[in-house]
Amino acid sequence: MNQSSLPSLERVQQRSLKVQAICRRADAEILILDELIAQIEVENRSSRVNLYRLNKAKHLLGQV
Repeated sequence: MNQSSLPSLERVQQRSLKVQAICRRADAEILILDELIAQIEVENRSSRVNLYRLNKAKHLLGQV
């Protein structure tokens, strides 16, 4: 039977700090990705293909 010893408090605190840093970095990356997605959505809304599809959909629904 293997007995595993508990990590020291210092080691737990070090790992906790590393995890917190990783989470902060991930949050920052997600924020940047969200901004890029928003920019792409704006570009897509004004694209000719999207405007064509939107007008076609409105025409099919009798809204034009």
